Amino acid sequence: MKTLPTRTELSSLNDQQRKALLSEEKRMLVLAGAGSGKTKTLLNKINYLINDKDSKSILDITFTKNAANETEC
Repeated sequence: MKTLPTRTELSSLNDQQRKALLSEEKRMLVLAGAGSGKTKTLLNKINYLINDKDSKSILDITFTKNAANETEC
């Protein structure tokens, strides 16, 4: 996996989380167990798209209110 310079802090992510974050795919399925960092990865991905890719429109859908209210990256 090549490392690209970003403004988003990636050091708190493991290799698989970083791979998902840096992926250029428009759609992605992330399968992992509870507490593995899926929401953390998603929040960091959104931050990356806004700050590093200057994305203008992002759709983020969650299944629970808890995930929707989580704000810590």
